[in-house]
Amino acid sequence: MSTISFEMLDSELLPLKENPNNRKARLFSEVTQFLIDFTKKSECNPELYTGMNSCDSVCMACVLDETIIKEKKNIYACVEPFGKLASGHMISDWYGHFKREANVEIITNIDKEKFEKLFRLCVQE
Repeated sequence: MSTISFEMLDSELLPLKENPNNRKARLFSEVTQFLIDFTKKSECNPELYTGMNSCDSVCMACVLDETIIKEKKNIYACVEPFGKLASGHMISDWYGHFKREANVEIITNIDKEKFEKLFRLCVQE
């Protein structure tokens, strides 16, 4: 997953919302502020405290520019409908335990520089 660093968020992206004409930056801020604040509270866990992980923004970036994708893997996955711990979550069979034919393509690595460049374009006026 590609992480948008807190430094980039705080110094480049979130200040753009101060421009009253920049509707995109204001929308980004309003939609993601809760996630940013929640993630920043995780500073005691260094794995979570690197920045904002946004699967949705990575997915949209890959749809907009397929050259962002560096590596992908075909695997079998399903949604756990009844589990007590993972109900509604996607279960990915990374190691072939289910012995089923691959039914999803998972992006496992992206070009971070291209992703960040596209992300910046999305919030700049």
